[in-house]
Amino acid sequence: AEYMGQQTMGELRRLRAAHEDIKTSFADETRGVLDTFVPTIRNAVAKQGEEMADLNTRYTALMEERKRLHNLVLELKGNIRVFARVRPFDKGKLEEGEESPGEPTISYLEQGKVSVYSKQDGRRKWFEFDRVFPPSEGQLTVFEEAKPLITSVLDGYNVCIFAYGQTGSGKTYTMTGSPKDPGLNVRSLQELFRIRTERQRDYTINIFIAVTEIYNEEIRDLLNASGKKLDVKQDSSVPGLT
Repeated sequence: AEYMGQQTMGELRRLRAAHEDIKTSFADETRGVLDTFVPTIRNAVAKQGEEMADLNTRYTALMEERKRLHNLVLELKGNIRVFARVRPFDKGKLEEGEESPGEPTISYLEQGKVSVYSKQDGRRKWFEFDRVFPPSEGQLTVFEEAKPLITSVLDGYNVCIFAYGQTGSGKTYTMTGSPKDPGLNVRSLQELFRIRTERQRDYTINIFIAVTEIYNEEIRDLLNASGKKLDVKQDSSVPGLT
């Protein structure tokens, strides 16, 4: 039994020594591999970092060029553009015979010309705009013409879109619309927030909204019930807005 115990202890010592040799050999081989590949990996990472920095620089330059060309196109179209939208006749007006049976009251030529026929005068008068929308063209078509201006807002340009016309001409419908078919106001805000989400990886964009009304040549802050009088300054700002 004593002899067997000595044999077992000797075997354990040999196994321990072999294990240490394997550990030492593995450590030496691993160190050799690391010494060979770590500099290569470091160089590759450094090179990738340089390429990423170069790509970021080129991306920024391309974004600036896109911004310049986009707004140049809008300037060539005209900094001030006037559209005309023709609302359909009311059924009651048609029944009263307001539309001439022989000569249409409204007629169109191309996309920017519209004429109005006067039954009393017996003649037709033509008007020219940047774009004319007949009753057959819906809210989305009108918005598509104004959509590029929303991009200009986030490019740093001042933009104003408003509707002008007599009572009952369709201003509220064009600007506000309905929940199922929203107008310019709602669609423009949706596009504004869509572009902000699209650019949030590159820019931090904060959006502030004021709601005002101009009535009888007075500016009213519709988000402030105090009724404080407001004035427009020469730089188009309105100090005191909520």
